[in-house]
Amino acid sequence: MVNNSILKVHCSGNASFGTGFIVKTDSFGSYLITCGHVVKKLEGQILVDDKFGELYVNKYDEGIDLAVVYVKGLIADEFSFIEPCEHSSYQVIGFTSFSNKIKKEPIGNIKIKEGLEIENENGIKTNILKIYTTEDISSGYSGSPIICNRTGSVVGVTYLQESKTTNYGILNKHISELIDVNISKNTHTPQKKLKTDINEQHVFYISKTLTNYFEKSLSCFSTQNCTWLEPKLFSKPESNRERERSEYITIKDIIDNPRSIKINAYQQYGLTSLAKYFVKEAWNKEEKSFWLYLDVSNLKANKKSIERYIENQISEFTLNFDDVECVVVDEVSTSIDNISKILSFINEIFIDIPIIVMCSVSSGVNITEDAILIERYLENKYLWSLTRNEIRNIVCAYNSKNKYIENDNIVINRLASDLEVLNVPRTPLNCLTFLKIYENDFDESPVNRTAMISKVLHLLFNVDEIPKYKTRPDLKDSEYVLGYFCEKIIREHRFYFTREEFLSEVKDFCLESEIDLEIEVIFDVLAANNIIVQRLNKFCFKFSYWVFYFAAHRMHQDIDFCDFIFNDMNYVSYPEIIEYFTGIDRRSNYALKKLCQDIKDVRVLVESKCRFPDGFDIYSAMRWKPSEQSLDEVKDMITAGAMGSCLPDEIKDSYADKQYDNSRPLRQDVNKIIEEYSLLKLLKTIQSASKALRNSDYAQPKLKHELLNEILYCWELVTKFLVLISPALAKSKTVTVSGASFVLDSSIDGTFEEKMHSLIPVLPSNVVGWYQDDIFTKKMGTFLYNNANTSDSDISRYFLSLLLISKRPEGWADNIKQYITGLHKNSFYLSGLFHELRSVYQYGFVSRKELEDIGLMIKATLAKHNGAKSIGDKAINNIPDKFLPDRIETEVF
Repeated sequence: MVNNSILKVHCSGNASFGTGFIVKTDSFGSYLITCGHVVKKLEGQILVDDKFGELYVNKYDEGIDLAVVYVKGLIADEFSFIEPCEHSSYQVIGFTSFSNKIKKEPIGNIKIKEGLEIENENGIKTNILKIYTTEDISSGYSGSPIICNRTGSVVGVTYLQESKTTNYGILNKHISELIDVNISKNTHTPQKKLKTDINEQHVFYISKTLTNYFEKSLSCFSTQNCTWLEPKLFSKPESNRERERSEYITIKDIIDNPRSIKINAYQQYGLTSLAKYFVKEAWNKEEKSFWLYLDVSNLKANKKSIERYIENQISEFTLNFDDVECVVVDEVSTSIDNISKILSFINEIFIDIPIIVMCSVSSGVNITEDAILIERYLENKYLWSLTRNEIRNIVCAYNSKNKYIENDNIVINRLASDLEVLNVPRTPLNCLTFLKIYENDFDESPVNRTAMISKVLHLLFNVDEIPKYKTRPDLKDSEYVLGYFCEKIIREHRFYFTREEFLSEVKDFCLESEIDLEIEVIFDVLAANNIIVQRLNKFCFKFSYWVFYFAAHRMHQDIDFCDFIFNDMNYVSYPEIIEYFTGIDRRSNYALKKLCQDIKDVRVLVESKCRFPDGFDIYSAMRWKPSEQSLDEVKDMITAGAMGSCLPDEIKDSYADKQYDNSRPLRQDVNKIIEEYSLLKLLKTIQSASKALRNSDYAQPKLKHELLNEILYCWELVTKFLVLISPALAKSKTVTVSGASFVLDSSIDGTFEEKMHSLIPVLPSNVVGWYQDDIFTKKMGTFLYNNANTSDSDISRYFLSLLLISKRPEGWADNIKQYITGLHKNSFYLSGLFHELRSVYQYGFVSRKELEDIGLMIKATLAKHNGAKSIGDKAINNIPDKFLPDRIETEVF
């Protein structure tokens, strides 16, 4: 690579500088390409390093940001040029200012997107490419070459920065318009033919092995046949307010055109099965394509160790490194130690090969694009929950291939209802779990997720076959000893174990407890039904909820372990354990009392550290149609709230310095708030308390209302916090910190002021959205209505109304209509209801009756806004249907 041909472009008259690189030489000197705006800023004599330069041409004023400078006496190697290719990796080398010194520095592991074009106001078009990097390409890099790592040739010139990690480059064709250069064709293609010679027997062996791996990943229970439903991948998260189901790609699209992608999904959505399906289907193409599957849970953050593991994985198929066309990296999550470092090593090893990252996110956490970092551009795609038609496909396949349960339509209706009532995501795994339960008992539905797991275990231990020469273990005995084993896992943070360790530790406990059990049968039942799975030479529970379920039973059996979980709020790290603990008997007054006190203590601590001013309530001051005066009042209130709080000075300064892009220091300060101000602890405590409340049907009503009130107070506190960090979100779009991420929705765009105007109104609904699945069940309607009707907090009442609109328990519309009647016609809360109802009407998974009710409530908000005193049938019917939005997702049931 001609590193010496990349030179600093500066001048004698000011401190401006940029970068240029040599594209052509003659007998007397060299021609250097840089950006037109770099030359435009220079004053006095143009300097190229320490030599005088002469301006040959500058097309900046004509709309093309390129210039050529001739330097006499400078002789160096010319760069060659090549067409861009998205499948290659690139680097940019240029000049940057560091500690008052200017130095040349490379930025590597860059990926590009080609085929873009911009047009200026005069109609001049520029062909450009987009540059993605994890490092900041500062202004000094303007004019830097974008260099292909594979060939060392240039594909374009860096010229424009969009954000810290996104820049633009001008394509070579515009250089050729200024000076005679040759641009070579790019022969690189990701579609690689196998380098290894293989025969039909070898092909069949690999095909059979990959098929077996895929089918094993589909196995849920030993008596179930495999059921596979090929998913679609969407360009936006399912929670995105502007999601449209038309924006998806098929699995075939990716297999036919492999590129670097990050596929995001919550746990148990089927990422591992999809990963192995990719590998299988790529190989089964007519033109064989070998995709390498890597499980990061088997990797250590050591490059040599990873290289050995990769070599072993490839040699299993008697193939070579050069045969790999694409790499599928599975089990990626923030729970993996040093995950970013592991991905960095994988990226270095496969720098010119597409990588598909299967990124798993824990439930209760918002999916974000920046939670996992890798130094290459990854196209983000998302797995969504199943539609009703997809549920139908699973049920029909199950009824035909497994035990027939009942008429397809009857089973579909029952399954959809149970998933909704229990607030369980519509995933293939959850559907198959319910269908397994229905095999034995189709008449009775589980009351919560704890009961759902209990019913599955009942089938596995009491109904399904076990070896005849073995004694069937009692389920209660099994739960008791497994609770002990899972207690040890949690206390010791030791999640992997050998079969011998399991048998030894559980046998010792049985001896101590004077229980006679065939422990081998328990292990074999768990392993046969994929509750315990093998990872290399050890085992672990396939999903963490099994550990928490058995540990929750242990909490009921052992007071010391129960105290361990509740004391010092250890449950904050395991919110699911509280869900299962309260779900066992559904009347744990002790748990509610403890959680209520804990959440109150943390809330008071956060309030004392943040010290929000008294009366800081912007939403009561906001209006549906604000006047200039009311807008100014709200702006002043937000600014005064920030200035009057104890938030760091840098956050306060962001209000006075709205145009300066200080996203990095803001990220640091938000991190300080999250950690030092105990906000992260509060966020997790809210989750645990919500899960406990959801499962406490038979607890004392007074305790339940006290806990709900504390949760609502905390929602209000979190919303205040989000209001005050909104300038950081509006400027940088992402505030990512250890343990928590706040990401601005892509639909919120425009100027700083426009983004603030869009962001502030939706913060309450976002907070409700974070926790609604943790707190709600269909049986809570009366409880929520009673709390709302006695609440003296405007925003708490609004939070509850948003929850009711989203979840719609029996009688929800009557309660919302009553709430609408009491609101001012121009209040923000009425406007918020209107927009939330419209969103659900457009995108929600709803029944025909619910859709009708939602439409009536939209009309009710408009009738109230138009001045109706009473919101009765007449006022509602006066609003024509043309004010109802179009349905984007047409599926109703």
